[in-house]
Order: sequence, then structure tokens, then C-alpha cells
Amino acid sequence: MRIIHYIDSKNSEGKRLERIVSLFTAKESLLTCRNIEALRKSLGQSGNHDDVLLIHPANRKGLAELVARRDLLADRRIVLVLPDREEETVALGHLLRPRMISYRDSDFLDVAAVLVRMRENGESH
Repeated sequence: MRIIHYIDSKNSEGKRLERIVSLFTAKESLLTCRNIEALRKSLGQSGNHDDVLLIHPANRKGLAELVARRDLLADRRIVLVLPDREEETVALGHLLRPRMISYRDSDFLDVAAVLVRMRENGESH
């Protein structure tokens, strides 16, 4: 299982999340995409629906851009880190049908725990 981490280039919290996730994941299993085009290419090359998408948009506008392209993300396991806790942002995030939602102001340990569990469940199939 690979973790494809989408974090747009305007997001300053991305490095902190990458550090936390890398503590629990092999470096070669983590692929970072900094724009939608790189994400599209990674998903096209992969074809592997066992991959997990860790999506971390910088703001609601970035989230809306992903929602507009949600066909690209269909049938993928998504862990979503939202930029804020506003009702409109949360509602928009749910349109991506994530397995888990966390928030930029969290410590990201919840995200790491879910990714570890997803990896363990994927290896037992």
C-alpha cells in the first residue's frame, strides 16, 4: 500500500503532517504530490485502489477544486485533513467520501493511527 499525500504548495502545515506520517510509514511508501496535475499522474500510473490518498488542501478554495475533480478520486480510500472546522468546509469535504476527516489544527496522530490500521487491514487480505 502506498500513501499518496496531496498537499498543495500553499499549505505550510504539510511538512508537519509528513513528519508525523513518516514516523509510521516506510519512506518509499509515501508519495507527495504538490498540485492536482501531479496527483492525476500518480493515480493514473498507480491503478492500484489499495493506495490511500491523504488529502490536505490549504484552504476551502483548494478543497473545492478537488471536489470539482472528484471523479479522479472515485473509489479511492481517502483520509482528509480539512483546513478549518467551519460547517461549509466540512460539508464540502464530505463530498469526497473520505474514510476519515481530521483538521489542520490537530496533532495528526489520529491520521497516523488510521493509516497504520489501513495498512494492517490491507496486508491481511
